[in-house]
Amino acid sequence: MLAEIIKATRIRFGFSTIEQLEDVATGFDIDPLAVSLAKTTWVVSLSAEIKAATKPIVIPVYHADSLFAVTPVSASVPLVGESDTIPVSLDGTTVHLPTALVQPTYREFFDRIVDWAYDEARDAQRRGTVADFTKADADSFLDGTIAAFGITLSPELYKQLSDALFPLAHRMAELAVAERNGIWAFILRNTYRPGLLTGHFNGLVSNPPWLAMSGLADNPYRDLLKGRAKLYGIQPAGQSFLHLELGTMHLLHAIDRYLGPDACVACLVPGTVLNGTHHERLRQHDFLTSDRPVPFDIAEIWQVAPGTFKYPGAALVGHKRANTTGLPQSTFSGFVATDAGLDAAGFSVRTIGSTRSAWVLETGGGSAVAGGGGDLPQQGADLMPRTAVCVDIVQNASGEFRVDTPTRASAWGFTIKSAKEMATDRFPGHVAPRFIFRMAQSENLLPFVLGVHRAPLALPALRAAGGPWSILDEAEIRRQGFTQTARRFAAINQKLKTVGKGKSLQQRIDERGKLSKQVFGTTGYLILAGAGGKIICAACVPVAQAQDLVVDQTLYWKVVADADEAWYQVGMLNSMALTNATLAFNPKGDFGERHLHTLPYRMMPAYDAGNGDHQKIAALAKDIAILADGHCTTDPYLADPVKALTARRRKLRTLLEASPLLAQLETLAQSALAGASTAPSGGSGSAMQAPPC
Repeated sequence: MLAEIIKATRIRFGFSTIEQLEDVATGFDIDPLAVSLAKTTWVVSLSAEIKAATKPIVIPVYHADSLFAVTPVSASVPLVGESDTIPVSLDGTTVHLPTALVQPTYREFFDRIVDWAYDEARDAQRRGTVADFTKADADSFLDGTIAAFGITLSPELYKQLSDALFPLAHRMAELAVAERNGIWAFILRNTYRPGLLTGHFNGLVSNPPWLAMSGLADNPYRDLLKGRAKLYGIQPAGQSFLHLELGTMHLLHAIDRYLGPDACVACLVPGTVLNGTHHERLRQHDFLTSDRPVPFDIAEIWQVAPGTFKYPGAALVGHKRANTTGLPQSTFSGFVATDAGLDAAGFSVRTIGSTRSAWVLETGGGSAVAGGGGDLPQQGADLMPRTAVCVDIVQNASGEFRVDTPTRASAWGFTIKSAKEMATDRFPGHVAPRFIFRMAQSENLLPFVLGVHRAPLALPALRAAGGPWSILDEAEIRRQGFTQTARRFAAINQKLKTVGKGKSLQQRIDERGKLSKQVFGTTGYLILAGAGGKIICAACVPVAQAQDLVVDQTLYWKVVADADEAWYQVGMLNSMALTNATLAFNPKGDFGERHLHTLPYRMMPAYDAGNGDHQKIAALAKDIAILADGHCTTDPYLADPVKALTARRRKLRTLLEASPLLAQLETLAQSALAGASTAPSGGSGSAMQAPPC
């Protein structure tokens, strides 16, 4: 990129000397290897001009954090206007430099101060003492430099500098005498170089880091970046807060700090900026009205051709304006960037209600139905580690059943085939039947059908009549007379102390209350839908048949009272019409579309009992479920949870497509999503007996 900028400048402006070209582009990077490579590129690109140079040359590529979040000598560096001073730590001693000094106006002055302090430190090192260096010497340097170079300082800034220069140089001298001078001057010069160029540039071309904040773990950098994201108004809301992304924050910070009015911007960003929930506030332009508004005028959205990068990418192109008046623009231009150039594409903004949007590049557009099928579903519980919760019931003739951890060869081996934590651990022992439940997981779920192979679970919890849960520790279980059961859970918890953060099984299974929330009641219908994948899959069972069922995190669940509404939602969820409608809102990663979670429910129109098409969808879903159940009964492959889930779902859909019922459902679902579902109530479907849901 640096070489291309230099090349383009030569062609466009006819620059030919080092004086003209040396400041054409400036770079910062926190990665020293990237800095070395960029410096090499700069030297090679300007080799002829460098040979003809008549004065010393400084390569304008610096090893520094352009975000200014953390520096080698400062815990943080304030943005312009945030603080009057910058605390600089020199090996344990803090000196407060005026913030105004680290601004473009005093760029050469700052360099002279650092050079002077470095020379004083070297001189003290030669003498072997700092005793002869006084504050009067520092004040003399300050007055002499101001007079010699015509520098204008306000009285306040002069006093701040007078108070800061002697401690700065004295500390550097102390370190030099102690043979610890090292590279303090280099660090100071590079650390604050970005600040010396505030508002200095008329263009930004950037490829910031594509990294979610969750990837930083407990890095101290993390809290500062979260604060910066909040300042710019792009901190994700809700559950997506964990996915705060660095690239867009780097972009807004660079526009804010380094660009002058009407400067051009072109920045590569993750492709999830187009539709990811964690980028919703960016798409809503909340940065224009944030605590620190950034007048970024987005003019073009580019979608980078698939395969260009490891992960899907996009580019935001526009300008920094003098203020936010008139922003944002009502429309953007859309392009697809390929190796052959830019191909124009239609740009549209699709929405789900007022809280979810997607930037879509294609021909056509329009908003998704501002629907929502009632209450949103809940995610199932974290029933892990699988080897700790799943059991084979070896003998069930006593008050405490004899159980063991499933092996890969057992009937329930499919539950542990993908186990990561404690994959080789086994927990033989006894469990009272009241602590044994059946697990509903993604491997059980096919279109319109929940398979019967629901693995037994042993959980340290009890479900009361109607569904309320009690999570019990070993002592409480033991007081109920189940000593063998308590011992087995104790053995599991002893092992869990050495795994991850050491959470107990009780804490794990009820993480964020996801087990306690599974209160189904005694009547109604339990709808289950897959959490992941590209194609939606759903089924339902009567609550009366789900009293021993515990839903795993691979599924989302909700209970509805009315059978027709339950079947309507199952029909809509299994339709390709709804799957296709979600695509614009479902970010795509390296391995395809990401998890759907509650997205389909947000797009699905709420059930209307007076709408004939909705009733027809419900009736068709019942009939199709009967067909699906029949296929699962006659085809052992479909019913075998050991087989690949995607292949089983695909095969069942193919079989169902042979029936005209599915085509009828698709037509009605498409109509419902388009908002044209207004048919009067009437009969639909066949006279087939629906399964008990």
